[in-house]
Amino acid sequence: MFDWSDYLELSRQLVGESGATIQEARQRCAISRAYYAAFCRTMDYLVNHGTTMTGTGDDHRFIQDRLRVHGRRGKYISSLLSSMRVDRNLADYDNEFPGVAKAAMDTIRDAEFVIAEIARLPR
Repeated sequence: MFDWSDYLELSRQLVGESGATIQEARQRCAISRAYYAAFCRTMDYLVNHGTTMTGTGDDHRFIQDRLRVHGRRGKYISSLLSSMRVDRNLADYDNEFPGVAKAAMDTIRDAEFVIAEIARLPR
């Protein structure tokens, strides 16, 4: 089974590399991969606990909604995934992304937190 945390490690490496000509591309890729590391790890947790996914883009919102039943921790994880998804959409689809470097670092930090918190949810 693929370890979705590998995307997070890739994100860390992308942000840490130099090369001004494609630095923004690295930062955008880091945002996207960090988000998907957290999203897919969360999805795996929910599927392993009986949740059925649709396999569509609706799963992003569905996962956030399902997390809210896990109290304050779940609600906070849900809010982080929501804000990370906003940045992921900017990184993947918008021509202009002011503050992309900070967003990359913030998304990596938030993905690390989400993955750690998902591991603490009841098994």
